[in-house]
Amino acid sequence: MHRADPEGRAGPCSELSPEGVESLEAMLFAVENVNAGGLVPGVTFGVQGYDTCGRADIAVKRCVDFLSSVGMDNIDPDDCESKEKIVLGVVGPNLDREAAEVARVLRAVRLPQISPSGSRLSAFERDGHSFFLQSAPSAGSAAQGVLQLVQKLGWTYVSLVSSDDSFGNQGSRAFRVAAEEAGVCIAVSQRVQNDSTENLRRTFDEKVIDRLLNKAEDGARGVVVFATENVLDALFYAAARKGARRLQWIVTGTPPEKIRAAELFSAARGLIVVSPSPDIAQIDVFKHSFVNLDPYSRQENPWFQEYFMETNQCALDMFSDELRFTKFSGYDLCDRNSKRVMESTLKGRDTATLDHISFTIDAVYAYAFALKKAHEKRCGGAPGICNELLEFSQRKMFQFLKAVNFTNLGGKKIQFDGLGSAIGKFSIFNYRPTDMSNIRASTFQFDVVGTYMDDRLNLSGEVSDLFMNTDDGQSVSSACEESCQGCQVQSKNAKNDTTTDGYAKPEKAKMVIPALIPIHERGPTPFTCGTIDESGVTQAEAFLYALNKINKDGAILPSVKLEAVIIDTCQSPLKAARDVANYHSSRDGMSDPMVGYVSGGSPDIVGDVGNVLDQFQIPLISTGPVDNMGKYNVLSMSPAEDTQIKGLVSVLDKLGWAYVSVVASDQHYWRKKAKVFEEMANKFGICIAEFLILSRGSSLAQFDYAVKVLAKRAGARAVIVFTDRDHTWEVVRAAKRLNLAGDFVWVGGRSIEDLASRWTESGIRNAIVVTPQKVQTPGFQSHYENLNPKNNRKNPWFKEFWESRFQCFVDDAAEHQMCSGHEKLAGTYKEDSVPWYTITAVTALAHGLQNAIKGVCGATKTMCPQWTNLVGRGQMVYHTTRNLTAVKTEQGEFFRFRSDGTGDVGLDIMNLQKVRSNTNKLVKVGEWHHTLKLQPEDLKFYRGNGIQLAQPIKSFCDQVCQECLTQNLTGRFTGEPPEANPFENVKTMWGVSAMIISALGTVLVLAIYFKAQLQKPFHNNIAWSLGHILLLGIFMLYLTSFVYVLAPTATICGIRRFALGVSYVVCLSALLSHAIYAWIRGVRKEESPCELGIEKKMLLLLVALLVLVQVLLNMEWLLADPPNATILTQGESATWVCNALTHDHHLISFIVSLLYAMVLVLLTTLATTKAWLVNRSRDTLCACVAAISAIPSWLLWLAIYTKADIHTRDIVICYSASFNATLYLMVIFLPKLKVIQSHCCKSQKENGAVDIRRYRETLWISANGHVNGFAPKGTRQARDTDNSDYDCPDPEDGKL
Repeated sequence: MHRADPEGRAGPCSELSPEGVESLEAMLFAVENVNAGGLVPGVTFGVQGYDTCGRADIAVKRCVDFLSSVGMDNIDPDDCESKEKIVLGVVGPNLDREAAEVARVLRAVRLPQISPSGSRLSAFERDGHSFFLQSAPSAGSAAQGVLQLVQKLGWTYVSLVSSDDSFGNQGSRAFRVAAEEAGVCIAVSQRVQNDSTENLRRTFDEKVIDRLLNKAEDGARGVVVFATENVLDALFYAAARKGARRLQWIVTGTPPEKIRAAELFSAARGLIVVSPSPDIAQIDVFKHSFVNLDPYSRQENPWFQEYFMETNQCALDMFSDELRFTKFSGYDLCDRNSKRVMESTLKGRDTATLDHISFTIDAVYAYAFALKKAHEKRCGGAPGICNELLEFSQRKMFQFLKAVNFTNLGGKKIQFDGLGSAIGKFSIFNYRPTDMSNIRASTFQFDVVGTYMDDRLNLSGEVSDLFMNTDDGQSVSSACEESCQGCQVQSKNAKNDTTTDGYAKPEKAKMVIPALIPIHERGPTPFTCGTIDESGVTQAEAFLYALNKINKDGAILPSVKLEAVIIDTCQSPLKAARDVANYHSSRDGMSDPMVGYVSGGSPDIVGDVGNVLDQFQIPLISTGPVDNMGKYNVLSMSPAEDTQIKGLVSVLDKLGWAYVSVVASDQHYWRKKAKVFEEMANKFGICIAEFLILSRGSSLAQFDYAVKVLAKRAGARAVIVFTDRDHTWEVVRAAKRLNLAGDFVWVGGRSIEDLASRWTESGIRNAIVVTPQKVQTPGFQSHYENLNPKNNRKNPWFKEFWESRFQCFVDDAAEHQMCSGHEKLAGTYKEDSVPWYTITAVTALAHGLQNAIKGVCGATKTMCPQWTNLVGRGQMVYHTTRNLTAVKTEQGEFFRFRSDGTGDVGLDIMNLQKVRSNTNKLVKVGEWHHTLKLQPEDLKFYRGNGIQLAQPIKSFCDQVCQECLTQNLTGRFTGEPPEANPFENVKTMWGVSAMIISALGTVLVLAIYFKAQLQKPFHNNIAWSLGHILLLGIFMLYLTSFVYVLAPTATICGIRRFALGVSYVVCLSALLSHAIYAWIRGVRKEESPCELGIEKKMLLLLVALLVLVQVLLNMEWLLADPPNATILTQGESATWVCNALTHDHHLISFIVSLLYAMVLVLLTTLATTKAWLVNRSRDTLCACVAAISAIPSWLLWLAIYTKADIHTRDIVICYSASFNATLYLMVIFLPKLKVIQSHCCKSQKENGAVDIRRYRETLWISANGHVNGFAPKGTRQARDTDNSDYDCPDPEDGKL
């Protein structure tokens, strides 16, 4: 609905795109017509629109959003939320690149797509499982029409220009193949990067025109162009500036009305355009409906009002309050009473510019007719969606879609060809004068001079009638005028192609190893590239160097020649995955087996590409770190992440830095690394002051704010960086902007290393880098420094690198500085670990292949037929490579993979130091390989002005940082960590006193229990049961106190966290249930206990449910944050503490885990108070006092707990549990002992020999206010004094 930003920035959408809004209106129009006509009985069609902003990345995101809204895994109709809803498919996007990228996503979920665009990638043409169709004729069809026109003109020698997008690539490839078969030679093939018109005019390489003119001198005056509007405009603009009158253009891909022919007259005169013919009749039907749309009531299209105001240059009064700060604020209000105000929108436009409308309508009708056919076959014509149709798979539905054959609203037959493109008609236009008798004075216009349809070219006149780009407009010859040796070879192999499809292809290879290397920086969008990256070129040269050495080594794969394919990732995961998919699609029919990939990209690139390669079971070795090791057939040359983090934490510990900040990118890989660091730092007693997450697309102001947050933590001078290169650059630059460059020590890995090499630009002053060990490669260094454009033909990007490195041009530089030929790389090689890892990765892959071949073919040195025909070769190579015991490197050392697939290599510790007056350099100061070797005095640190500090920087919290719990310590522990001893606290004073209190309480609880057992053998009384539950809870609280006396271990920490909350909830749930029971008894005094309807099982169930909630909460907490014991240092001593107490967020989670118990405290207090107001018995009063007393007790111990230091917290919890247990015991149970004893004695005196077992006792309440006591069953006293405690009569008893 909107266009992309004209500058190509990754910002918001640009201006409105009328074509997008018109396409959505065309969809709505078609759907309304289909529904009105009842095409499928009982079925209603609907539309959901998305704005792609003319960008492929946004289109993919919108597509994923749509899939998520219907369930990513529930695309099949029988999995939809409603059984009456079917997701038929997608229409669009209109732009070729967007359509191609969306198709890759939809193919994975088998959802059909019909694009109104005019091209598609060859990958989808060759893939039999594709779900992509197009309602416009394809670029391949256009190529056939152009070739027939070329033959009709008698041309045999032409140049080819294409835009670097799906249309240009598809069309040029199809034309090249067809031209080869027809014997038409391609003189030169040029591909032009697509961009906005303004950018292309400014940056267009005029050497393209120079090459075309050079070939025109040899006879190739005809130029065939497959290009979109922007590229064609820049091409003609450059040609007009050059005065390229000798060239005759045949163009397809841009309709004539979009060509600025008058402005670029000198290049465009005589231009021939091959363009799809618009369906005029169908467009006229749509126009009639469109002009009657009312912008005030059009709600189906949310962009329609904006479209109306933009195209009619007026503002709708319904939005007058919202236009104050918009682009419409200067417009006059639209005339609400004006008739047919929409007529001006489409009426003045050429119908040829509205072909997107016709193609969109055809797409909707194709879905409708496909569903109609499926409905007739599955439902037998019965109205509605039957179950058989719901069970229809998307694959079968797509077969119906490809087979549709219908007549559209304009009377045109619509069907798809074998490649999934609509069979269409092309018009041939010629830009010629209106007055042929006076060419110089005449105006020029595009006239239709022929058509191409059903593989037949029909010109309305003779070839001589066409106007060509000559002075008199006569025919132009385009044939080889001289020798032109090798033309056929060039046509076949396209060796003059000055650009590539993103990879350098092998001419012939027995086995291929592709490499993913970031040759260029990331571009403004995910599918474009930036400037050349020297480190990427170095890695590419290392890759080619390794293959060359293996091919020359007779001991490794003597009968196999390895060839290279290098894919330029441009540091973009989306581009890398796309190019890998394209490469594999283009390999259809190629016999060269593939060994595996070598990747030099980021973890994101490895993850996205690994997902693609997993479908082909092809292994990949990454020279860098890998996220989710084991998910795909991926190996990593780098050490495991936990190894790198362990080395980093060891450095911090060695330097005595116990207070640091962490900055991480908001990506899964970086967040996971930061999480691992946090857990490991915990074990070393390192406290994290700030933990910042940087999202992609953050502004400069957000980076400035992040640095200000870091600066507030004065003691945390060390900042641990887990960010990508872009985020690292922006954070350090923000510190420089804020004059805080010398306030931090940046600690990290490769991203900090890259930044340190550009210290003058970034402003970085202090840095410690922990990276995989660097190994020198003298052999490669010598090879690299001797390279030049003359002796290095294998690397297609080396010339670009050379020109960028030395700021000169190798050739074709008439107006630029030519390279002298004396430029050399000697002395410019930068020490880097990447070449060694790349060379070793290729070597390991070759050894793995050799072992795999030996495993199948035996000792033979040649590949046997069994290997050639083996299914799953990639899997076998992966396992043999992973299981290599040792790979001998160029330096004579040995490398191997660990069991987890990571490299068994050490770490280098480097420090940014000033080596000369104006030069800073990373200097190796230590290493880590299972143990740390580092002398802190070897590190150097500097102020912001570059002056070296006399004392080393400390990153340790002072007294201001009270929230960091370990900062109350006075020093650092330097000895060996102590063994965990559970009985360590038993000998302390507080431990002894706590155990005595808990032991006395436990004995008292058991005494009360046995006393009750001796006095009462009948246990059916509900109050008796609740009393025992409360007694159990008190018993658990005393036992919990014992647990808190024991020193922490992982098991004890888990028991503590589980038992504390559960013990409290058991007590509180019993009190709350009793209060509910007592309240109801007090309200309904006149009824007998048996008439209350409250059974014992219901109250016990209530208690169980209340306790179950706390159990589930504790289980969730234990799973989310597993218990563990941590060493806490103080001076020269060290003790163990539970990890739940070592950080603020853990402390908060501990308090939150008791929130449920706190709520029960309040509810119990309210319930017992309410019960006492209606039932003023002594027992109700005791329960009320116990509940109310618990509130100040809880407040007191929680306040002390949160303010106490970490060593005192165990004591606080221990004593508080014993205190609350004793409180319940003293207030509720001890008064009962005297009452029970006195009433027992009284009953014995009054009843003589009456057996005491015939009496009922209560530990709870008396609903009528009498003192609890005992009375014989069936007596009035029993009924009057013990109403609360009666059970229903036993049928066998015969009396109450």
